[in-house]
Amino acid sequence: MQSNKKLYEVIINYLEKQIADGVYNNNVRLPTEVSLAQIFNVSRITARRALDELALKGLIYRKQGSGSYVSENTKPEFSKNVFEASYASDNTVSLILPYGRLGGRFSEIVHSSSRFLEKRGYQLILHNSRTDPLVERDIILKLMKTSVGGIIFYPTKDRTNTDLLYQIWLENFPFVAIDKKIQDIPVFSVYSDNFTGSYNLTQKLIQNGHRNIACFYYIDLSDVFSIRQRFFGFCSALHDGGVPINYDYVINYYDSMSGEKSRESIILELLDKGVTAIVAENDYTALDIIDICNHLDIKIPEQLSIVGFDNVPQSEYINPSLTTAEQDFSAIGKSAAEAIIAQIEKQSFPKERVIPVKIIERKSVKKLM
Repeated sequence: MQSNKKLYEVIINYLEKQIADGVYNNNVRLPTEVSLAQIFNVSRITARRALDELALKGLIYRKQGSGSYVSENTKPEFSKNVFEASYASDNTVSLILPYGRLGGRFSEIVHSSSRFLEKRGYQLILHNSRTDPLVERDIILKLMKTSVGGIIFYPTKDRTNTDLLYQIWLENFPFVAIDKKIQDIPVFSVYSDNFTGSYNLTQKLIQNGHRNIACFYYIDLSDVFSIRQRFFGFCSALHDGGVPINYDYVINYYDSMSGEKSRESIILELLDKGVTAIVAENDYTALDIIDICNHLDIKIPEQLSIVGFDNVPQSEYINPSLTTAEQDFSAIGKSAAEAIIAQIEKQSFPKERVIPVKIIERKSVKKLM
C-alpha cells in the first residue's frame, strides 16, 4: 500500500476504478465495510470513511441495513454546463466545491450562502472539482471567460494554482476562498478558527491533568492551511501550559517513515512512552484511532483520552462519544456570500473573516488524579 497516500484514499481509488471499468455496475452492491477492512488491512472506520467520501461524490448510495450500491447516474448532482452564456450573468455567483453531492453539515455552506444571495437578487451555481486541483483550475479559467459576477472557492489545498489566483487578485475579480487562507495572496478568505479550536481542546486536556499528549494527523501540513493551524494551536497550548513539545509524540502518518509502521504499533508505542491523550487532526482520524484501540482492547478514556475536530455525526454516537470542536458552516457560507456581494457592489468588507468554533465536551476525555 502506498505510504504517501491516505489509507481511505487507496480504497476510494480502487472502488472508483472498479466502477469505471464496469466491475460494479449501476445498483450493484459494493463490498461491506468489514470486507474492505479485511482486503486493505485497515480499520472499519477507515473503510467507512472511504464509502462516505464516495457517497459525497455521488458515485454510490446507501441503504439502511443493506449496504452501499453504485448510483445509476454517476455524474455529479450539479453537473450543469454552467459555462454556457445563458447561465452566466453579472448577478450569478459560482461556488466551486470539492464534491459533487451534498451531505451532512457540508451542505450548510451551500444553503446559507444561497439564501443570502437570493435575498440580494443573486443566484448561486455549483461546480464540482472532484478534489482535483487540475479540475479546479479548469473551472476557474472557464468562469473568468464568462460574465459570472464572482467566485466562491473551496480549494482542496491552499498551495495549488497560485499563479491563477494571483492573476485573479491583480485583476480585482470578485473572489472568496472558504475553509482555507491562500498563502501569499491577499484574496478574501472566510474560514473557521482552527487555531483556537485546537488550542482550547489541547488546553482542556492539560486542565484535566494530561501532560504527555500526542498529535496525530494524516495530511501533509504543507498542503492544508486548516490542518496547519490546528497543529499550531496544539503546539501553542502545550507551550502556554508549560508542557514541553515532544516530537516523538507528533505522528504524521503521511510521512513515509511513519507509513512503514502500522497504526496499531504506533499507538502501542505511544502508550509505552507514557502518552495519556491524543489530539487528532479531525473526527475521522479520532474515530479511526478509537476503532484501533477497541481492536487492541485499549480502554477509552480510561487508558487513553482522545479529542477530534469538526463534530461529524458519528462523533456523537460512537462509544465513548467524542469530545470535539464544531465548525459553524452556515456562518461560513453566509460570510462568503456577504464578501462576494461587497466586491461586486464595490463595498468595503474585511479581507479575512475568521468564524469561531465551539468545543463540544463528551466522554472521550478522562480527568487524571
